[in-house]
Amino acid sequence: MCNDSLTGTYRVRSPTQTRTPKIVSEVQVHSRNHSKSCKKGNVECRFGFPKLPMDKMILTYDTPSPDEEDGNDDDNDGVKDDNEEQSRRGNEAKSAGKKKAALVKKQREARDKLKPLRNLLCDPNASFDTLTELLEKCNLTHQQYLDAVFDLTIGSVLYIKRRPNDCCINAYNPVLLRAWNANMDIQYVIDDYSCMAYMMSYLSKPEHEMTEHLKSVVSDVKQRNVNERDEMI
Repeated sequence: MCNDSLTGTYRVRSPTQTRTPKIVSEVQVHSRNHSKSCKKGNVECRFGFPKLPMDKMILTYDTPSPDEEDGNDDDNDGVKDDNEEQSRRGNEAKSAGKKKAALVKKQREARDKLKPLRNLLCDPNASFDTLTELLEKCNLTHQQYLDAVFDLTIGSVLYIKRRPNDCCINAYNPVLLRAWNANMDIQYVIDDYSCMAYMMSYLSKPEHEMTEHLKSVVSDVKQRNVNERDEMI
């Protein structure tokens, strides 16, 4: 699904195009070299940089298999005996295993197809003004590129309109960026549950540094004749 009218909310621009080039250069540009934090979980970049360029905004979605579209008519056959029920569950488990294996294979092939493109986006000496130029360099058509993007994702993922040269810039709003004066990553909420889970993960995120500091305070208080309030000051 594509919608050009939504791109204005993000205002993803290169530092040379925006009115706030200094702020963008200082806080919005992700390093092409990636940090240790990027590689947590044995991935190249857990934040997804470089972002994939798009000529216009698209929303990926799951394509149901024929079995899922047809549904399961066996549910209306009445009560089954234990053997039939066990057989049905076994078949469902096998089917789920095959679907998972097919999905993993499809994603691996999509990553391999997009690897040359990602390598060029990470190359500091490479520059492409348009997606067409980049795809021609990678010997990919627009349709092959979009097919790989859809195969790579699970569920609904929003890809905003973005030039190849802007693929290391986080999405932002110019007005909010000038007020906030710090890194931001504006995203559309397309899944209520995911949004709530994301917020709760931050609310319950452990503050390791503060915990270690409080432990040291308690330890010092036990060793010295100082009350907790004075030690915290």
